[in-house]
Amino acid sequence: MGSMKGFYEAKSKTNKIMGWGTGFKSDIYISRVDVKNAEQANEMRNECQEVIEDYTKTLIGLAMATPVRVGEESITDLVNSIKFEVSECVESIIEQAVKNYQLQLYVDSMSEQ
Repeated sequence: MGSMKGFYEAKSKTNKIMGWGTGFKSDIYISRVDVKNAEQANEMRNECQEVIEDYTKTLIGLAMATPVRVGEESITDLVNSIKFEVSECVESIIEQAVKNYQLQLYVDSMSEQ
């Protein structure tokens, strides 16, 4: 699986509220994109869902496809190429699902304020 370093960073700023304790305002940064509000986060969640659906369709296509060797390609090479394609799809789906979940947490936290 690829590195998630830099994928998600959260920065919190505190605001003092007299007599009521401390309030928190969070800004969220996902893939170096500053999420300004819940509406933008929901748009990004929709994009994540579309990417997940595209990769899911690719996986279904790979499952249904009849493997065909090209030229001198060995069975091992064919299996490895299919394995690589599946691995890339699954990795991308996981990354998008994590991003989607983080954005949902952000939307939830904004609705609680």
